[in-house]
Amino acid sequence: MRRLPLVFLALLVSPAALRAQGTLYTDPLKRFTVQVPDGWTTEDLGDLGVTMSGNGLVWTISPLTGLNANQALTNMVDRISGAWTNLREFDRQSRLIGGQTATWIIFDAIDRDNKPGTVRALGIAGGGVTVGVLIRGEHAHYSAARATIEATLATLRLGSNPPFELPSPPVGSPTTPLASPASSASPSIGLEVRDIDDDEVTLLGLDDDRGALVETVEVGGAADRGGIRVHDAIIQVDRTKVEDAEEFERAVASYRVGDTIELLVTRHGQNERVSVRVEAAQP
Repeated sequence: MRRLPLVFLALLVSPAALRAQGTLYTDPLKRFTVQVPDGWTTEDLGDLGVTMSGNGLVWTISPLTGLNANQALTNMVDRISGAWTNLREFDRQSRLIGGQTATWIIFDAIDRDNKPGTVRALGIAGGGVTVGVLIRGEHAHYSAARATIEATLATLRLGSNPPFELPSPPVGSPTTPLASPASSASPSIGLEVRDIDDDEVTLLGLDDDRGALVETVEVGGAADRGGIRVHDAIIQVDRTKVEDAEEFERAVASYRVGDTIELLVTRHGQNERVSVRVEAAQP
């Protein structure tokens, strides 16, 4: 019976999850710059900003004159409500992004095609400019592109703030992917998990043995505060199913310290969605 540690080691994250590369987009009116990941397309909207598409996601960056970050966020949420239904907020945060004030809300929602998806609305202010950002896509696409989302947001520079410069590789050397500004601290949510045994499926009220069974919960840690309990079976991470304890560990390790994760937990046959905030592992 294999046990996995309290600390989700950063070295378990695949290099692809920690790196991004692309080209620098500069708004023709010099209001912002942003790194566009490789393979993505952009559509210049003039006064309205830019739309970027890739990895199953659509981004819109819209300059909003005369608003602060919170007001820009409200503007973006109003736009969502006109195109998406059944909005359910599951994360709200304020943080600096590239030294700029940022506030955001992440929603579960239903799009015009009646498909469930994730929508993130942000208001960001700095360098004398304020922008609103919308990031939307189906659950699976959003979950798979989490690292790219954070890396791309970190390259957004507004107004008089210095633009994010793509490094030039030495002459004759292959192009080096641009490293993501993700935190180097090892992420942890403070629990130990193991695979679910076949003879525990009925006892735990599960349909099968897929998922990760919680063996210990660190008192006062992120999982404890989020309501995770010993013998809970964790079967989804941000709406993506996990097959076993190792897959759960790798999923959590792909987040950065400070991110919020939504987990689907089965307890005594009842499903419950809980949110936990990723913390830096204690040395």
